[in-house]
Amino acid sequence: MRLLSPELLAFNISNNPKRPYVTSGIIFDIEPPYDGRTLPPGENQRLLNIIADISPLAPVEGSTVVRLANGVGEPPLENILTVNSMTVLPRLEKAGTVFFSAPEMSTAAFVRGDANGNQLVNISDPVVLLGYLFLGENPVACLDAADANDSGTINVADAAYSLNFLFRGGRIPPPPFPNPGLDPSEDTLNCDQ
Repeated sequence: MRLLSPELLAFNISNNPKRPYVTSGIIFDIEPPYDGRTLPPGENQRLLNIIADISPLAPVEGSTVVRLANGVGEPPLENILTVNSMTVLPRLEKAGTVFFSAPEMSTAAFVRGDANGNQLVNISDPVVLLGYLFLGENPVACLDAADANDSGTINVADAAYSLNFLFRGGRIPPPPFPNPGLDPSEDTLNCDQ
């Protein structure tokens, strides 16, 4: 078994007993020279161990559930895997089971907030969206991408969300952002409109 050491490991542990959580980020190849370190396909691969100290006052019998969840932490984080600049969002099922699907096999991959379809989020995106909404200008190529706040609808709030993020330090767009990926939210928007 080959040991794959990450070049970046970041984590955050909650000190609030009413909202206990651990968030972590692991990047294997972030610094030049990029040597192509990747996690090979397979099962039962260990990415992170959680080692906990148990209080001596804790009951002898019992158990604690550790589960993967989205929207956890401050700020809220999602479970995301990025491979070759493509963001893949997992399906979280039974405890200990995570399923990933490859975005490069889907035409539905997009960057959240990218209304003009250039794979970037900048001032041109809210301008294109406002032109579409109020001036009847060219249709947006991917309505799912234009849904910057991931509300499931396209309206002026999406342009405001993008402008707030870009110029006022507002919340970052929900996944998939900043890299292309699949929509983790169930809505009627897609990239075929």
